[in-house]
Amino acid sequence: MLSSSRPTSSSRATAAYERFWQRIHDAAGRPESEWHLNEVAADPQLSTTTQGLQLLRQQSLTLYGMETAHVRTVTVDGDHATVVDCQDGSSAGQADAKTGSRKTVGVAHNPVNASLLRGPDGNWRVSNINYPGGEC
Repeated sequence: MLSSSRPTSSSRATAAYERFWQRIHDAAGRPESEWHLNEVAADPQLSTTTQGLQLLRQQSLTLYGMETAHVRTVTVDGDHATVVDCQDGSSAGQADAKTGSRKTVGVAHNPVNASLLRGPDGNWRVSNINYPGGEC
């Protein structure tokens, strides 16, 4: 039996989820015209993320480091996917945009639930991020 090398819907949703976090960190250091968040996010998360990055700018803050995803489960139902993650943000946070001085640090075992939608172009986008609290 031949095995297919095509990625599954769940692996593509996972990759899209991870690209979402990378894009946010990349966007924090770029002009807003270069953010292109609509490639990795759909509303309501697109608006929430855009507003959050704009607020960081207004407060002269940026992001440092990178959260590490530890995806536990991915459930796909048609054009909807749910990612359950135990994210490690312990080497990421907010920093002063001018000096780089770190202001916050993330949580090491942070539960994150993400909803994703598959668009008409076939690409998955994060549509909602939820932090249920506690540790994982």
